Amino acid sequence: MTAREKLQKLTNGWYSMAVVSALASLVMNGIGFFSIIGTVLSTGFMFVLTWWIGRKLMNRSSLMRSVCILLSVVGSVLGIIAIFGLGKSLFDEFSLKTIVEMGLTGMGVTLNVRSFRILTDTKVREYFQSAKS
Repeated sequence: MTAREKLQKLTNGWYSMAVVSALASLVMNGIGFFSIIGTVLSTGFMFVLTWWIGRKLMNRSSLMRSVCILLSVVGSVLGIIAIFGLGKSLFDEFSLKTIVEMGLTGMGVTLNVRSFRILTDTKVREYFQSAKS
């Protein structure tokens, strides 16, 4: 798989996360007027942000790659801390909403780890370095 294909697959993973988050938001918050408006706006923002970052990465922006690597590490660490906090609250009071939040946070951690692995991959690193020459 080429570096461009890896980056495109990573971008598609973030699009998928936005869709799953939107569906979970509707299920957890109910299907009301304000819930739908909020979900549509947040999902639209996530799609635009994902598209913009994906374009920057495909155009070999080393700065964006560095920022994404840093954010993936921070997101992974904070996500793991959040999962432990949600797990603790789950023992205090069992809630289906907490389980869904743990699942979404776990998906986010998984996607952040995947982002780090792809962005530090040898082929991807060479892809960005070839833009400098």
